[in-house]
Amino acid sequence: MSTAENLTPATDPHWMILLIDKDQNQETGWEGYDLAINYKAEPESESTCAKWVDGKWEVSERLR
Repeated sequence: MSTAENLTPATDPHWMILLIDKDQNQETGWEGYDLAINYKAEPESESTCAKWVDGKWEVSERLR
């Protein structure tokens, strides 16, 4: 496997954010995306899930 550039370290504040278009509607969410997994940098063993609500991302869960 290869990437165009080296991956940033997990300490980067925007490291590996997974964007999901839950409702498959390009007209809703941010750029069509409704959920963001690993939205906010947390300690190594944790992550966050955020959802797009009223024009902004809201952290909805902490994941372990």
